[in-house]
Amino acid sequence: MLSLGNSILQQYISSEAGYLTSASWDFDGTDDHINLGDADAIRGNVTDTSSGVGLSVGTWFNIPDIVTNTSTPKNIVSSRQFPGGWEIVFTNTRLNWNLKYDSGSNANIQGAFRTLGPGLVPLRASGWHHTGFTFDGRYLKAYLNGSQYGSTVDTGSDDNIIFHGSSTQGADVMIAADPTTNGGTSGNSSAQLATDIVVNEVAMWSGILDEDAWSEIFEAVNTNGSVLDLTQDSGNYDYSSTLTGLYRASNIDGTTVTNMANPGTSDGTMKNSLGTTTTVPS
Repeated sequence: MLSLGNSILQQYISSEAGYLTSASWDFDGTDDHINLGDADAIRGNVTDTSSGVGLSVGTWFNIPDIVTNTSTPKNIVSSRQFPGGWEIVFTNTRLNWNLKYDSGSNANIQGAFRTLGPGLVPLRASGWHHTGFTFDGRYLKAYLNGSQYGSTVDTGSDDNIIFHGSSTQGADVMIAADPTTNGGTSGNSSAQLATDIVVNEVAMWSGILDEDAWSEIFEAVNTNGSVLDLTQDSGNYDYSSTLTGLYRASNIDGTTVTNMANPGTSDGTMKNSLGTTTTVPS
């Protein structure tokens, strides 16, 4: 066992590139959230389709109440604030993956309410899901529980930037809330529309994960609370070298959430007495 951060215990299972996680964040839906700042490495900026680079974002989340209470947007991970950004959010009973590109054009993939129902999409125990998206400058693709979801959005031209607006309009990346504009200062965004949700980890890559990699991440979970260690290549997941952000509820020091992909760079800040729970993906 290793003791890191605030003495939460964790263990690596090196033979399976697994990570035995002991905690998840438990957001109260009132004001709890995490601010990760606005660095391009985690938020995305210029993309280059010909080189296969861009932005991938993935997260484990648990929503025991969110599916039946969606009268207002419920943010999972978001950097979305007018006129730019991206988000993974529930709106009007639907899971949405939204992204602004070029000078503010919108790319959106929308899932139906019942896609998360029993027997329709595989669920982990206690309602755990894994979701994410990729954008390579032309194609937005969404993923849910290890498989591509919905139709790919084709912007019609290569190498579009992810549009965040000007330096005074762009917003920080937040977990479980929607950021307001940050006035050009990273980490200064205030939060709105906080979400009652449990999140185990959030990751960002500068490479475009393929469907096999998303499946590897989803299927690697076992009943011992182990998730795939994204800092190591394993099986069909071979993107550790492009990992730019990795935030775990098991890696916190006071209110600081360590970026395990590059500690000391784009570390996050827990806001408003955010607590943890021993509920983890299984």
